[in-house]
Amino acid sequence: TLVFQEQFDGWLLDVSTYGNGVILWVKTVKEQKVVKIFDEFCPEFFAVPKKHTGRDFKQLKEILKSHRDVKNVRLCEKYVNLEDHKKKTILGVSVIKPSAFKTTIRSIDKIDLFTLYNTDLPISQMYFYVKDLFSMSFCSFTVKREKRKKANGKNGNNHFMRLVSCILKDNNEDLFYDLPPLKSVWLDIKVEQHGMRSYYNDPLMYAEVSIVENDENGVPRADGQRRRKIVIDEADEAETLKEISKVIERLDPDIILTRGGDEFIFPYLAARASVNRVSKDLYFSRTKTPLRNCIFHLSGNSDHYMSYGIIMRRSKTQVYLTGRFHLDTTSYGSLHFSEGNIPGVIEVARISRVPMQRLCRVTIGGALQSIQYYNAYKLGHLIPPFKKSPEGFRSG
Repeated sequence: TLVFQEQFDGWLLDVSTYGNGVILWVKTVKEQKVVKIFDEFCPEFFAVPKKHTGRDFKQLKEILKSHRDVKNVRLCEKYVNLEDHKKKTILGVSVIKPSAFKTTIRSIDKIDLFTLYNTDLPISQMYFYVKDLFSMSFCSFTVKREKRKKANGKNGNNHFMRLVSCILKDNNEDLFYDLPPLKSVWLDIKVEQHGMRSYYNDPLMYAEVSIVENDENGVPRADGQRRRKIVIDEADEAETLKEISKVIERLDPDIILTRGGDEFIFPYLAARASVNRVSKDLYFSRTKTPLRNCIFHLSGNSDHYMSYGIIMRRSKTQVYLTGRFHLDTTSYGSLHFSEGNIPGVIEVARISRVPMQRLCRVTIGGALQSIQYYNAYKLGHLIPPFKKSPEGFRSG
């Protein structure tokens, strides 16, 4: 079959994971539309033999290779401890696909022969490190179109794009750079309140989607003028919920701004969709993934933490969309978010190589940490496992 390659320039907005690899969400320069490009990605972690394990690398390689989800094992030289002056020979273990990364790490950890490193970086952040890319970077993409296989193994008629190469034409240390043309909307809801506070069993009265004016540089600002307001208020609640998805799809924004989307708006809407049995029809992602699958519950019992001597509250739920950004301006990100400063968030995302949605939910310390991890990675230092909430309270 003929494989057509095409080339175009665009901004890499975001990277998300799917079963076998990652999806690059790119806004093209020419048509200014968002395309998705698939890339296979085999995330790698590192295994350092423990003292009692011995140094028979040939045998150790075989042991690691025998795991069904390990794609490849290579010998490499790395600095194991921060204070080491010499590199040690260790094993780099690539896993067949992102979705098998955590389970593979757990099962190799169990055999107790190795200390494992680089295990806790989020996959998309790891992709940025390995490929030397970052959020909002301007690149030249070469892709090939492939036919999607149907369930019966025959070729379907819809195509998808697979990445052939991506050349960075940008530098995240530049002070001046072109931002992609971004479209931004606010999402607000009104709840029919029966008590003092809104609860999930109170029905939705209506939803409001407002389109944000871009500033003179073509950048949406969260405090920008709201150009058009669309009130979504159908005959019954189920229809209103379905209509929200349709309005978002029609406007096709890159950013959805909320006040309290992590903690209340999105979990509430998902709960109402469930009551009305329309969960599949309520989605905000470009992949049409139902909203209920985009809500993540944070482990850890404390919903308070300290940053620069200020005690902050953290929402127990976070909502990450695929192919679009959900920025909750009340979530902790408000540190990078004073005056609705979307360009400021983009600036920190470029420099820190942290994907934008995640960035809005970590402290500036978390962003600085990513810069250190990136430099460590590039210099051949291993990154030790870190606890899930590096910014929780530490006992003295």
